[in-house]
Amino acid sequence: MSNVKKQMPQIIDTNLYESLIDENTRLREKLRDVSAVGASIMFHTHRDDCSHFTRDFLKAIVTISHEIKVQEVQTIYEDAYEFASEPGVLELFQSTRFGQEKS
Repeated sequence: MSNVKKQMPQIIDTNLYESLIDENTRLREKLRDVSAVGASIMFHTHRDDCSHFTRDFLKAIVTISHEIKVQEVQTIYEDAYEFASEPGVLELFQSTRFGQEKS
């Protein structure tokens, strides 16, 4: 066996790393909101299909339903769609990096 040390990844650009963490956090928040609305709508429109849901999950749906107003549903989806349509952190990073290389 060779004594090859496993290389540990190194963070080269801390700003990029922090931006990726922030983007990931925002994506998870939007996904949580959209999923909560979707689960709530599914429960109210396809109740028979939800018979296998756990009691805790059903309680969460009731809580979500009481907290979300109709206008908020549209806003949640619009905000999530807008965010998902924006260029990602890596896309922006690569476009600025390639732009600098061409100059």
